[in-house]
Amino acid sequence: MMRWSSIRQLQWFQTPSIETYKMWCHNQRVEPAVDALRDGSHLMWIGRRRYDRVVLYFHGGGFLVPLTVQAIIFIRAMQIQLNETTPGVGVAILAYSPAPFETFPTQLEQANSALAHLFANGLSSQNLQIIGDSAGGNLALQVFSHALHPEILPTIAPSPLASTAPLEGVFLLSPWVNPQAMGSDAGSFHENRKKDIMTPATYRYWGEHGAPLHSLPASQHAFVAPNLAPKGWYDGMEGFVSRVLITAGEYECPRDDIVAFREDGLREYQDATMVLIREGVHDDPVAEIVAAAMGAGERGATEKSIVDWLHRGFK
Repeated sequence: MMRWSSIRQLQWFQTPSIETYKMWCHNQRVEPAVDALRDGSHLMWIGRRRYDRVVLYFHGGGFLVPLTVQAIIFIRAMQIQLNETTPGVGVAILAYSPAPFETFPTQLEQANSALAHLFANGLSSQNLQIIGDSAGGNLALQVFSHALHPEILPTIAPSPLASTAPLEGVFLLSPWVNPQAMGSDAGSFHENRKKDIMTPATYRYWGEHGAPLHSLPASQHAFVAPNLAPKGWYDGMEGFVSRVLITAGEYECPRDDIVAFREDGLREYQDATMVLIREGVHDDPVAEIVAAAMGAGERGATEKSIVDWLHRGFK
């Protein structure tokens, strides 16, 4: 399905994020904890609400696919492992509006709303870490782009990061830095066209519908397509987040784009760690961690390194 489904087919077979979350809670026999945000989006808590130490999760899916059960299992497994060394970490998932019904900057505004809500309830920015996989990683970068370049989006509310200390960390898991799959006939797109879970054509198709550029002025393209950001675009990002962890799979089609983003886009950023997962595909840690959580595999070195990195942020 990942390779060939149309957007209509993908969304037909998926339930809305909040319904998937409530179904998971029912199956786990836990009480749902949902915060309705001012813009109509929602924060969904895994376990009870808490505002001392929080991981905020932006799920993937090309901005087209709502939250999946697998994504919940992934972030819950991360929480369980993290709580072994850092007891009392809350996890909140943002249920943002899907494309193509809503496109940029709607999801950015909803992410900012989630951050503002957490801060308003007493969370210190220095006790917050963001995890964003695929399109969720793209969304996290939109948040920092807006904080760095608010003048380009004068019609939306100011960034909640403008008046806080830097966030403790952001983990970008297979971040969607080239959603239009530019150059998809060469490099890792060509090399991994039969190895990754999605083909170059699928990446292009999802980008055209989930992160379209045609309706945006050129000045806003870097928000949606980080690979198009001009030199120096992310300079100063350390003023908004203290640490960055990036992972990409060796067999991932956009591998080269992700590595280039670290080497070029974050060239001046001091504490940015890039991990290339041997024989990994797109979103590889998610599949590995879900398999281990469901008893179909063992905890791998990648999961341990991610948990250790998050743990260091909550010391």
